[in-house]
Formats: sequence, C-alpha cells, structure tokens
Amino acid sequence: MLKKNDVNICTPIVGRTIDEVKEELRTIVPKEPDLLEWRADNFRNLADTEQVLAVLETIGDVKKDIPLLFTIRDQNEGGESLDIDSSHKIDLIERVAANSHVSLIDFEVKQSEEDLHRVKEAAVANNKQLILSYHDFSSTPSKEEMMSTLEAAKTKGADYAKLSVTPETKQDVLSLLTVTEEAERTLGIPVITMAMGGLGTVTRMFGWYFGSIVTFAVGGHPSAPGQIPIEDLEKTIAHIRKYQ
Repeated sequence: MLKKNDVNICTPIVGRTIDEVKEELRTIVPKEPDLLEWRADNFRNLADTEQVLAVLETIGDVKKDIPLLFTIRDQNEGGESLDIDSSHKIDLIERVAANSHVSLIDFEVKQSEEDLHRVKEAAVANNKQLILSYHDFSSTPSKEEMMSTLEAAKTKGADYAKLSVTPETKQDVLSLLTVTEEAERTLGIPVITMAMGGLGTVTRMFGWYFGSIVTFAVGGHPSAPGQIPIEDLEKTIAHIRKYQ
C-alpha cells in the first residue's frame, strides 16, 4: 500500500476513452510512480459499469505492483459533469471496491451520511483503504476550518484525510502547511494536503516535509492546476533529502 512516514508520488489517469487510458499508461507506468489514480469522472462511458470494470482490467494488466486509487470526483469539487446520478455512483463504487486491482477509494467527506456509510462499508468489506477528501477551488478556508475538515474525515472513518485548497496569498500557503504539520502530529491518521495553482506549487514540492503523505505529479496529463511533471518532482525531493 502507501509508504508510511514517507512521500508517495501519485500520478493521475484522466483519459476519456479506454484507448486514451491505454496511451496514458504507456507513458506513466515506466516512470514508476508510487500510486496511480484513475479519475473515472473523466471517463466518457461511466454509466456503463461493464466498461468501467474493463478499464480496471486494462489498468491492472499493466500497472505492475503500483497501487491504484479509484476516484469519481464530484463536480462541486472540481470533477467532470457526470451522466449518472448519486445512487448510480455509489452502486458503481461498491462494484469497484470488490475489484482486486483497486487498493484505495477516494470519496468526498462532505457527501451525505448515507452515501459515506455505504462507501465506508464497501471499503471495509473488500479490504480497501478509504481517502475522505475536500477540495476548495475558490479559496483557502481558515486554519480552524481546515483542521475541522481533516478531523471530520477521521471521525467518518477515513484511513487518510485529504485537503486541497486554492491560495490567494503566500499566507494562505503558509496556513495550509501549518495545518498539515499540526494534523500530522495530532490527527492520528495520515494526511494528504496541497494548495493548487502556481502559488501552491511549493506545497506539491515540499508538502511531504510538513507531513503530507502523498503529492500529485503529472505523468501524462494533469488532473488539477499546479501539478508538476513527475521527473521534476522526483529530482526536487532527491535534492532536498541529499542535504537534510
């Protein structure tokens, strides 16, 4: 699974068709990220469960031993517009949770209690790890609000708590890193944090130093603003560690 007490570089797969997914995999897998994320909300045939499962088989055939994170990002938190309703989405996540190629599932912490319960049950029943996440594409909440969101993820059964915000100032970036460091010390579960966009790039490069266990890097195509090519990120991390 994910490396503990260390940074894990995650690379997203965002293809809209199975052929695009295959093309991305040919580029990404040789770069050997620590984690792959399939952002299935980008997939054009998400309403067809069998096609979704076919893509998972395609990924599983080539990903070697790289863990796979499955995500259907909600449109309110930066995801694509979906052609399925909430009930269908949860049904699909339950099916995916039973797939042997999937190691982790990401779900938004601010979804309904009923949906959160179903996703958590599916994860536990199939021995998958659960990331409960929140993404703010317009601002950076206060430090108290950010910490409260991470605490809510733990309370609702997350194995990992994820927080992604949009900074408007350097102080916003510092606030995010301060919360990351505090949560890493006090929360009791691993945290994944980042500030998006150009201003937040520093958090993708150095967030691990403050306690974020995962950082997202581009292997094929980015899934969020500010993501860095995996090769550049690996070099940056290696340089910092060399002189620690």
